[in-house]
Amino acid sequence: MERWPVAVRISPRSSIGRAPHLCGGCKFNSCRGHPNNMTTDAYEIGWLAGIFDGEGWVGVYRSGKSYGAYLGVSNTDREMITRIFRLVGNRGRIYDKMPKNYPDHWAPYYEWRCHKRDDILAILTVLQPHLTTKAVRAGLAIQLANLIGSRNCGPVQVNRVARNDIAVQIQALNKKGRRPDDLTRQDDDLRC
Repeated sequence: MERWPVAVRISPRSSIGRAPHLCGGCKFNSCRGHPNNMTTDAYEIGWLAGIFDGEGWVGVYRSGKSYGAYLGVSNTDREMITRIFRLVGNRGRIYDKMPKNYPDHWAPYYEWRCHKRDDILAILTVLQPHLTTKAVRAGLAIQLANLIGSRNCGPVQVNRVARNDIAVQIQALNKKGRRPDDLTRQDDDLRC
């Protein structure tokens, strides 16, 4: 079985230990992987879009006075997270998550995250046409990433306001529970 380079960040509470350094070309203990091209296989892109729709997320983080976007997928199956890492061209990182108060009978979980603007654009540009539940969030994250990278889009204040507006929209979509628009849509469906 072929072994792939895997970047792992081990929490201090981890009982698993450090993953072996597999790429062979780095002098560091923790290799982020070596970015290359994302997969172009339609089957693999469809699989990746399905996993991202079900297990993934588009998040926002605050950086100074503005916001940025990030992507993530978490699961207890390390092979699946490693496969995601390989399919996106070794972009992002894989983390071993061991929360505090972790019951002994629970399995550890792994998380793939991507924070870099160019990587987010490359991944979401390929995935967005295949997404269903995360399609709007992906479109907003692409807009946000484009605003972050654009230097000649007008005054800095205008750019900052636009980024903050997009971040607020993503945060609203990420809120748990029923949204008012879901309730209206359900009422419309009930009226035959």
